Amino acid sequence: YRVGDYYDDGIKQGVVFEVWDDGKHGKIVSLEQSEEKLLWCTAVQYNRHIDVKASSSTDGQVNTDKVMKRKDKDEYPAFMWCRSCGEEWYLPAIDELKLLLNKRVCEAVNKTLERRGAIKLNDRITG
Repeated sequence: YRVGDYYDDGIKQGVVFEVWDDGKHGKIVSLEQSEEKLLWCTAVQYNRHIDVKASSSTDGQVNTDKVMKRKDKDEYPAFMWCRSCGEEWYLPAIDELKLLLNKRVCEAVNKTLERRGAIKLNDRITG
């Protein structure tokens, strides 16, 4: 695979935004998005100043797994929505977002998202 390729393994579909091992492994962004903008956590949780230990800047799956193990995970709507899409889906970490929104990567991903009838990345942020 290459950045911008469509991926479909029969279970999950998305667009490749990172590859390694000569394209044998990588990461995809989903074609789906939430119907509404979701917060990282609710205002109640935010005001509690709880450290959920989801602080990896490079590994969103680790962060999402930590939140999903919490008894109060329902207070983290963006994480909950991502995981509701399937066990392997997660909210990206900041470095994953930076890569995804890199101009070259974003353009390649957006071309495929548009061809598939999905909302482009920049439109997800500003829409």
